[in-house]
Amino acid sequence: MNQAQALYQLQTIDLRISEYKARLAEIERLLAEHTRVPAAEQTLRQAEEALASSRIRVRDLELELKGLASKNAATEEALYSGRITNPKELQDLQEEAASLKRRHNRLEDSLLEAMIETESAQERFQQAAADLAQARAEADASRQALMAELEQIQQALEPLRQQRTEVLRQIDAASLELYKKLYGSKSGQAVAPVEDGACRACGVSQTSATVQQVRQGHELVRCNNCGRILVMP
Repeated sequence: MNQAQALYQLQTIDLRISEYKARLAEIERLLAEHTRVPAAEQTLRQAEEALASSRIRVRDLELELKGLASKNAATEEALYSGRITNPKELQDLQEEAASLKRRHNRLEDSLLEAMIETESAQERFQQAAADLAQARAEADASRQALMAELEQIQQALEPLRQQRTEVLRQIDAASLELYKKLYGSKSGQAVAPVEDGACRACGVSQTSATVQQVRQGHELVRCNNCGRILVMP
């Protein structure tokens, strides 16, 4: 294996390692996020607060109605007991009874609205709870899948690193230095195969003498256009 072939093999390994590392970073980001679960938790908290508020309103209205009923009963008892004979007092009691009745009717309407709202709030709470349970289940399944993939990648990286170490032993310092420089400046494509007399990376045709030098493999030959190291596939 000549230097160009060794560098091409190194590039193949490096690109694969780079892909794996990028995916590992993505997996770590995904494991840290799970944005749907916090959002579902927030929705459930809001639904729970709304339900509690609705229940408190129903309870308050029921207590108010109960107190009003007692007061109304006392007023009617006084009105029809015969104990009060003063016309002015009787008229006042009648007006009070009528006022209590109107207030009672308004409270009943408010209570009915509050009960309907409580029922709706209960449904929203139950839906939010179900959505949270589903979000957590999906997050758990996703986490397990990501963890399994992470483990597979970590296992795959080890033999690649070993292969890289073995290939590096076949590359001299000068060639490796050039490769590193081109790898960084050419987006990981430091070495390009020659296909039909042209550089596969940039597509520019090479001279027959250049192609012959690449084929012989005695020294590193670079593309006369993009500057990449050329290798015969």
